[in-house]
Amino acid sequence: MARAIKLLILTGARVNEVIGAEKSEVTGNVWTKPAIRMKNNDPHTVPLATAAKALFGEAAAASDGERVFAGRTGSGRETYDPKA
Repeated sequence: MARAIKLLILTGARVNEVIGAEKSEVTGNVWTKPAIRMKNNDPHTVPLATAAKALFGEAAAASDGERVFAGRTGSGRETYDPKA
């Protein structure tokens, strides 16, 4: 959770956008958020600072599967479930 909170601060993204992030969305220094997790239903590209890119890398390395943070289910609009 600490990484997610730091990413919220560094990127200015909403909770479900960060928690729902998938590894394939981060390419180089850019995070491309798909429309499903965006409030306006349009995809959004976020340039990543070095610290944010490093946090995404650490979280992705600690996670199994495509999701950066464990606990996300369904469409990606759900909130984080710490029991999952």
